[in-house]
Amino acid sequence: MQIRLFATLRQIAGKATVEVPQVEGDTIRTILARLVDTHPDLAPELFNGDGQLQNHVHIMVNGRDVRFLDGLDTPVQASDQVLIFPPVGGGSSEATQPSAAATDDLTRVTLKFTGNVRGRMGRDRMEFAFTGHTLGALLDDLLAQYDLRDLILNEEGEVRPWARVVVNGRFSYLIGDMDAPIHDGDLVVLMHPYVVAF
Repeated sequence: MQIRLFATLRQIAGKATVEVPQVEGDTIRTILARLVDTHPDLAPELFNGDGQLQNHVHIMVNGRDVRFLDGLDTPVQASDQVLIFPPVGGGSSEATQPSAAATDDLTRVTLKFTGNVRGRMGRDRMEFAFTGHTLGALLDDLLAQYDLRDLILNEEGEVRPWARVVVNGRFSYLIGDMDAPIHDGDLVVLMHPYVVAF
């Protein structure tokens, strides 16, 4: 399972994405334990002296804060997107939400997959949160986590001729390509192959 770290957590781990083993029945608690096993310097940033999650740390699973799910007992699967935010811009231990700086650039969308993309993902849709507000930012985050690049983009980073990306029913090349704006709640469809029937 891949865990994405932000701000100081990213600096401590030395990378933005950390891979941890995941098994059936895992929860956020067991995943965090494995994360700390491989990156012990993260322990004091994530947990207080009683072994409880620091109040100012926020964990998102598929775009939802675990505090509004089952907390550390929230079940996770290998396909889930897990993001961990430390306090940003002077957060305090009394904070109940991620700081504005941590979430201002986080956009939540529904992704739909067709054809070979659906086959490789093993599902036809998922919720996804990414950093930024453009199609390019979405694809950067998505393709860093899932092995789809060869289906969607060519070597120049453009959408392949036989693939399509559709944002709210409009082809991406009609609304700005990689600069196409993406907003919370948008539906983004990744198609491969794209076939026109005459």
